[in-house]
Amino acid sequence: MTERVYLSILKEYPDVLSVQEVAKILRVGKNKAYGLVNDGNLSSIKMGGKIIVPKLSLIQFLLNAKNIK
Repeated sequence: MTERVYLSILKEYPDVLSVQEVAKILRVGKNKAYGLVNDGNLSSIKMGGKIIVPKLSLIQFLLNAKNIK
């Protein structure tokens, strides 16, 4: 898939996602989503005590073939 396709698929989501939203999109548990962020596999921004994930970072993660196992 291309970035344009993912943008179309994720158009209903905001440009900045919570880790819980990322978990829902990826169909993984919340702990797995936090693990992706903590391991640096998924780019995120920490604002105060909250972690946010730009939608484009999630798309880059999905486009990166080495993430798929």
